[in-house]
Amino acid sequence: MKKSDSIGTEMFEFVKKNASADPRALLLALHGKETGFPVALAVTQIECRRKCSRKLAAFTAHERFLFPTAQAAEQATHQCVASYHAGLVGTGRRVADITAGLGIDAFTVAAAGNEVRAFELAPERASALRHNAEVLGAANVSVTEGDSLEALRDDATRYDVIFVDPARRDAADRRTFLFRDCLPDIVSNLAMLRSRADLIMVKASPILDTERMTAELPGISEIHLVCVKGECKEVLGIIGGGGGSDKIAVTVVDLRDNADATAEPVSVWRTTLGETGNVGAPVASESDIRPGAYIYDPNAGIHKLGCGRALCSRFDGLRRISANTDLYVSDSLIEGFPGRAFRIGAVIGGKDTRRLKGERREVMARNYVMSADSLRQRLKVVSGGDMTIIGCRVGPRATPQLLDCEKIIGATVVF
Repeated sequence: MKKSDSIGTEMFEFVKKNASADPRALLLALHGKETGFPVALAVTQIECRRKCSRKLAAFTAHERFLFPTAQAAEQATHQCVASYHAGLVGTGRRVADITAGLGIDAFTVAAAGNEVRAFELAPERASALRHNAEVLGAANVSVTEGDSLEALRDDATRYDVIFVDPARRDAADRRTFLFRDCLPDIVSNLAMLRSRADLIMVKASPILDTERMTAELPGISEIHLVCVKGECKEVLGIIGGGGGSDKIAVTVVDLRDNADATAEPVSVWRTTLGETGNVGAPVASESDIRPGAYIYDPNAGIHKLGCGRALCSRFDGLRRISANTDLYVSDSLIEGFPGRAFRIGAVIGGKDTRRLKGERREVMARNYVMSADSLRQRLKVVSGGDMTIIGCRVGPRATPQLLDCEKIIGATVVF
């Protein structure tokens, strides 16, 4: 056995043995002691495995899976989102991941039956990629260390798909979200990238708006807003395949947080960029907001897009609760709304707030006079339970209102 293999085995045995230990206490206890393995790296494994126990469960199930740095774990794609990417790629394709990082996308796309070339600029991450490819048995993943753009310019190899997740930090290590401020610079190199692949999949920050994406990256044919358990994780643009600004296909998907890394949707909403917007959506009257009516809260991706007009057009009887409040109301339950549904139990008046003290309630605020936290403190309710208090503005006059609502459990829906 090589010395490096022996050190690796010893380190991973230490990680397994101390999985529940306090990382800081371990660092103090082993400071200055000879261990035969890098203590800081071992402690990083313990911290990362703990933080990623759900996000990367399918990978941390392998005891020798290596995290090169804590930042690599933090920046890694959620395993269910990576599975969604793999579904878009398909199978039997040649793929270049030009910002591989920890390799979650590269390994997941490869496991779907594709040949993947993973490019990584940082030496320690490239080394970890090679290690993890062996651990995972990913023989169809090759690792290239160095500048991916330079490598693509020097090599005329053509790929079916290029996947890129630009680092959202600039040269001064400041957080960014615009493509022109990210590394690598795909805006200036877009023509070269398009000459190397039929499709380019570009992962962007969840705070980047779709108009900005299409302005910075001409040629986008599809946009995917990918959420997990209601939280928007990314905006994904696909370049290639035609389309125009109004014909760009938009998909909003909300995935379950599955431990087995499957991309199982809670809801899928499909539209085009030209159909988005809230102008023209019907607005409810104040009298519509009454006990027995149903309130709907779109998932995070639909909130981000602003789909009021399209939602009200597709679901009979649906109205926006107010022109500037992104909640909806109907007289009867609408099955399959892409988000959460509630049934109004009571409209809370000023004197009614006293009875809520100490009651178990979740609290939500949408375009309200105070935040959800401030409202929770004012009402003195305890988090939890099957009821939700919704603070919002309702009707044409945007009147502040408190609604005591029962949660409705829905099923997977696709539109």
